[in-house]
Amino acid sequence: MIERASSLGSRHSSLALRLLGLAWLIGFILWFSSFTLPNNKYQNGSPIPRWDLWEALPDLLLENVFPTREPGSSPSGWSYLPQRFDLLMVASWILIGAWGLGHLALRVIGVRKLLDPVERAVFAFGLGLSGLSLLTMICGVAGTLTRWIFLVVIAGSIAGEVWCRLRDRRPIASTAKPRSSHDGPWTISLLACAMFVAIGPFVLAMLLGSMLPPTDFDVKEYHVQGPKEYYLQGRVGFLPHNVYTSFPFLTEMLLLLGMVLRGDWFRGALAGQAVLMTFAPLTALALFAAGRRWFSPTVGWLAALVYLTIPWVYRISIIAYVEGGLSFFLFAALLAALRSWSAADERTTLRFTLLAGLLAGSAVACKYPGVISVAIPLGAAVVGGAFVQGPRSMPQLVRRIGGAAAVFTLGTLITFGPWMLKNIAETGNPVYPLLYTIFGGTDWNDEANAKWRNGHAAPLGLLREPLRIPGDFGRHVVDVVAKSDWQSPLVFGLAPLALMVRSRRRLIVGLWAYVFWLFVTWWSLTHRLDRFWLPLLPVASLLAAAGLGWLLGVAIQQRDSIDDSPQDAGTDANRHRSLGESAVSVVAAATVAAAVLFNLGFVTSALSGYNAYLIDLNAATEQAATPSMRLLNELPLPDGSRVLFVGEAEVFDARFDHVYNTVFDESIFQRWTSAAVPDVPDAEQPLRPMADIRATLAEHGITHVFVNWNEIARYRAPGSYGFTDFVTPERFQTLVEGGVLREVPLDPRWGYQLFLVE
Repeated sequence: MIERASSLGSRHSSLALRLLGLAWLIGFILWFSSFTLPNNKYQNGSPIPRWDLWEALPDLLLENVFPTREPGSSPSGWSYLPQRFDLLMVASWILIGAWGLGHLALRVIGVRKLLDPVERAVFAFGLGLSGLSLLTMICGVAGTLTRWIFLVVIAGSIAGEVWCRLRDRRPIASTAKPRSSHDGPWTISLLACAMFVAIGPFVLAMLLGSMLPPTDFDVKEYHVQGPKEYYLQGRVGFLPHNVYTSFPFLTEMLLLLGMVLRGDWFRGALAGQAVLMTFAPLTALALFAAGRRWFSPTVGWLAALVYLTIPWVYRISIIAYVEGGLSFFLFAALLAALRSWSAADERTTLRFTLLAGLLAGSAVACKYPGVISVAIPLGAAVVGGAFVQGPRSMPQLVRRIGGAAAVFTLGTLITFGPWMLKNIAETGNPVYPLLYTIFGGTDWNDEANAKWRNGHAAPLGLLREPLRIPGDFGRHVVDVVAKSDWQSPLVFGLAPLALMVRSRRRLIVGLWAYVFWLFVTWWSLTHRLDRFWLPLLPVASLLAAAGLGWLLGVAIQQRDSIDDSPQDAGTDANRHRSLGESAVSVVAAATVAAAVLFNLGFVTSALSGYNAYLIDLNAATEQAATPSMRLLNELPLPDGSRVLFVGEAEVFDARFDHVYNTVFDESIFQRWTSAAVPDVPDAEQPLRPMADIRATLAEHGITHVFVNWNEIARYRAPGSYGFTDFVTPERFQTLVEGGVLREVPLDPRWGYQLFLVE
């Protein structure tokens, strides 16, 4: 009788907690919906409230099924899908090659038989894509960007893995605890079908959106422009006019690989973008693997659902940013690090530690901040695991810790080290243009370094006003969890509920600590571009899935646990649900479904990026080009023309030979025309003799000079990067009067000037 009363009281307590959790979720979504969108505005300039999107949701969703065609709009429809077939073929070839190369790498490391099929797929694609990227860079540096080299390597990797599988032919042994039949990796259940139905439209939109021409400034300035230049010159080398191309370029090398395989820089870039898009479903697969291993298969599915329905994930999948790859490698490295913690013996631990290091180095190869967000915290985690699980005698403990640190570092250097060697060879600085005061750097100076640091400075000013720190920290927390245009209400509406899952308390606290690290380092060490915090989304999505699983009353399995709290075992397992608990589950599921539909309507609208999914690609190419490039491409420039751009760096769409520089590089126009008198400000620098300027332009084959005054004004706006004061309308007028240039008439309202070199 006492036991029954205790059980009844426990059930009532659990129901009360779930009711509070449901109230929190609904309240969070209402609060989330109360914000306006900081980056999306109506035509009158007023920000768009999220409530307006909820009201327009039926129309947004119906537009995807019955799209309206405005009079005079570009042709679009499924009949134009065949225009993408060559892009899909190139992307598929790269991905299949990555699959084969990655599986071979897992065999070499010695962990393949210790992984379930889902984990093998995650790690194989991660290692394979990283390996193909490195191969492309190495071949590019050697000047051998030849299609046949890559075809042979890819075909060989596929054939090698197929041969290994045919040779094995026996069931793959596993040291992990066997699963029950209902917990197989590819179990097709009602839940799995529902998840595929929910996730499918998002993935389809990502795929179609990724094969559209790029429209983002940074992408056209260097993410695809750098690979375009490498492709056209037939090698990967130092580009002194584009400092961004000295960054580690893991994802950009996949774009270059697409260009080489396709034999065309433009369509190859689109095929490469389709490859980069797959980082989103691969991250979701990694989340499924982690959720399934440490929580339950249901939590794994929910983690994939939460992640793939985040508008930010869609956005970085249709724009060739590096954050999609960085997020994938971060979570894959985290998954490998967690496996190292739960390994059965020291040798297995070191194998998973090496795998974690390889993936962490791949994250850094995507972007320098990966050192802070991935390499350092996960390196500390695997070393900490060696300390916690190691023997207690000091010599053995030192050996175990030292071994873990050395192996993790080795893995990181294998995948990131070549990028440092490339920069050392080209500039003398392994992390060019960073740490200039320590390493220096070819083609860089104190003035350029000061400009760079000013444009990318961390908010150190807060240190002089410490009373502002709490308020600033709180505002940015709100920005990340709710206010950002492309955030999902499910991420932080559900993640706090994960703390209620008692049977995985240490794991959940550790994941929250990682999210906190990722946020704090973004807030304190970067210039706070919103997409820089995106790598925390996979970790937060796993927490959100665990929280949703608790809210739905999903049983948490007791296997491969890294939690040693015995009192937490067996929560919610196999017990009869009350009517109240069932009602909570139904309402929670309906709330989540509504949020997913909201996200679907939002991501497929123009508010999340260029969404002309099935447009005629010829029309899309014209639409996506900047007005300045569209103008110049349409002009009857003579054969052999070469344009010098001044103030224009968004040049990917240019279909003619050109010379340009980014805002952080030395102005080529100033270098070629200025007398460069020492200690004279740029604004007061005299011009070189007209004959010398004419000879310099002729030496470099310049036939036209194009000035984008709109961009120059943007750079000179308060709080922007700044632009050399040497460039003024008067300079060009003097060159016209001196007989060096002749102006080509353009509409002055456009904000451009075009000059013909005499």
